[in-house]
Amino acid sequence: SDANEGSQSEPFAKIQTAIDSSSSGDTVLVAAGTYTENINYNGKNIVVQGDDRETTIIDGNQNGSVVTFANGEDETASLSGFTIENGNAYEGGGVYINGTSPTLEKLTIKNNSASYGGGLYCNNCLNPNFIDLVIDGNTVTNSGGGVFLRTNSNPIFDNVIINENFASDGGGGLSIGEECAPTLKNVKITNNSSNSNGGGISVSVSSESPTFYNTLVANNSSDSNGGGIYCSGPSSNPIFINSTITNNVAENGGGIYLSSDSNPTFFNSVLWNDSPQEIYFKADESSNSIIFNHSNLQGGRGGIVSNDNGNVNWGDGNIDSDPLFVDGTNGDYRLLDYSIAIGAGTSD
Repeated sequence: SDANEGSQSEPFAKIQTAIDSSSSGDTVLVAAGTYTENINYNGKNIVVQGDDRETTIIDGNQNGSVVTFANGEDETASLSGFTIENGNAYEGGGVYINGTSPTLEKLTIKNNSASYGGGLYCNNCLNPNFIDLVIDGNTVTNSGGGVFLRTNSNPIFDNVIINENFASDGGGGLSIGEECAPTLKNVKITNNSSNSNGGGISVSVSSESPTFYNTLVANNSSDSNGGGIYCSGPSSNPIFINSTITNNVAENGGGIYLSSDSNPTFFNSVLWNDSPQEIYFKADESSNSIIFNHSNLQGGRGGIVSNDNGNVNWGDGNIDSDPLFVDGTNGDYRLLDYSIAIGAGTSD
């Protein structure tokens, strides 16, 4: 009962009641069960800890964002051990973050809807941490089916799966907006789709060198351009290190599509079996460039359709050889022991 004292022996019935009764530095422990409510941290730097994400569910009941951080919370404000589902909002159906930098950990964010950021919306968020998340089955009527980073947001994604999300506009899995510089490590962006640009990822104007380490972008699709990744400038400059882009499909640029002064860089990476091309430069507007080093590109330089609108900086150590995935048909994109790609990278 919410009339209880909130102790372990006499707990509150609602998570929000516990948040309202807490002070910064406190921990709210949530027992397994389904809680039909929408929670707001209201500026409190507290930990809200679920029993386990498989058994502890916050259901937004299609009544706004399920979880809100919008009152100056910092990285000590933490949410962990929940499934976040059934939210519906203009921005951030699952989790809405604005001007704060919380820590999200061990969450499943699924089956939420919005105009922007079906699973997760982040605006002006300097240093949030997103650790061990599954962002699955979210939809938007605009951009960022799984995640939308609007402006000036620099989160760290570590061990995150962004899967089977949908956007009507762009960025089925992840949309990266202006002056955003996220760091992604050990991230899988798979099976997402968009009616417009960027089935997996959309990187847009003046993004400040988002960096992808050990990232898999696979089996995404776009009805327009950039099945895996869509880059639109000016100054859209993503960096891919130890990453794999494969089995993505679009009208043009199955792997990656570049327009309007986009300038990606690839190190120690694989681009393979994307359709109809691995890399495609838009034929008009501002020129683009790409840097390719110690990477495996199907078709070699011929896998890059530049349309005479940019520069291909073909560096050292590049190869064109079947990477020999363990079982790409079933989503296992590790390399077999006798893959020629093993050892073909550089420790630099």
